[in-house]
Amino acid sequence: MNDSLGTNEFSGNGRQVEILSENTTVDLNLQIFRKQCAGDPPSALEIVTNLDSTNLIIHLILIVMAFTTVAIFVEEIFYLRSKIRRNYRRRRMSVLQAGIPPTFALTAAVGTFFPRGNLMIDFVCSVYFGFAMHALLNLMVNYYGGISAMLQRLDGVKVRLSTPPLCCCCRCLPMVPMTRNTFKFLYCLTFQAAAGRPVVLFFRGVFVLDPTFSVNELIFTVILAASMLTGMWALIILRGLSSKVLKHFNITAKFFCFQAVLLISNIQPFILKLAQLPCVPPYTTRGRIITVNYQIMIVEFFLISLLMRCLYRTKSDAEELEDVERRQESKMKQSDTKTPLVESEDTSIELEAIKPTTSVNGTRVVEDV
Repeated sequence: MNDSLGTNEFSGNGRQVEILSENTTVDLNLQIFRKQCAGDPPSALEIVTNLDSTNLIIHLILIVMAFTTVAIFVEEIFYLRSKIRRNYRRRRMSVLQAGIPPTFALTAAVGTFFPRGNLMIDFVCSVYFGFAMHALLNLMVNYYGGISAMLQRLDGVKVRLSTPPLCCCCRCLPMVPMTRNTFKFLYCLTFQAAAGRPVVLFFRGVFVLDPTFSVNELIFTVILAASMLTGMWALIILRGLSSKVLKHFNITAKFFCFQAVLLISNIQPFILKLAQLPCVPPYTTRGRIITVNYQIMIVEFFLISLLMRCLYRTKSDAEELEDVERRQESKMKQSDTKTPLVESEDTSIELEAIKPTTSVNGTRVVEDV
């Protein structure tokens, strides 16, 4: 009897020990999983070795889309070289604008396999975007025919400074005339985005990789955001002045494509961070946010490349502003001219019936009208 009771107690204690060991194992696995989720993004070898058939197909499709974007850009270079032969400066600026989608798409394709290199990828994209921002302002000036021609056309036009994204709430700002000094001010705002951002991004990468000097990353984020906002503010001001004058060059659509690139590259990663994507091995939480962002960017910039291909292949891009306006005026005159009236047999009979008649010696004579 005592032996049976001892055996039951021993078996009950064994089950409790097994349950405790299982709970301990689960807790340890959860701790390891949380540490892995909070760690660095996976390496390229870990990503490739853990690819299943579905992820392999997705990556292949994204690679094809990225290289198709590059192919569209190469074809666009040959088209612009064949159509814009005289104005080398306009051709160069147009190529810089058309190169935005392939630059972002190709670097994003690299980032899907190398998420640990996101600092270098963001550095390349931000530097190119800064140069493209300054090139867009120069392209708008070139559409006018130069700085002197632009100032002559905008003579007496007031510049509204209370425009987004920097001064949309400052309604008290005065309206200033468009002079050479005003243009120099706008030119310097876009130039600082092209020249200053690479320097800030360089030091940001140095201080992040080497923690010898503890510099808060928020400082670099604020400087980069201020640089980008001031550059876009200058572009929005000039685009508002040029939307009617340069409407034949599709300047509004080109500007909104540029603005879409800005939103995709800056707002989209922030939205993905707020979405709190779950950790899926081998991706950590940070690694999955980076990878999903790059995957979406490839699709978005593929679509933007198709749109920009249409915008930069118009007949007006190879012409001067005076020639475009002259051609539009001739079309308006041709549409205003009236077509000659062709009389049919029925209308001629009706006209014959209503012609006035006179009486000469009792004979009715129809007068010609």
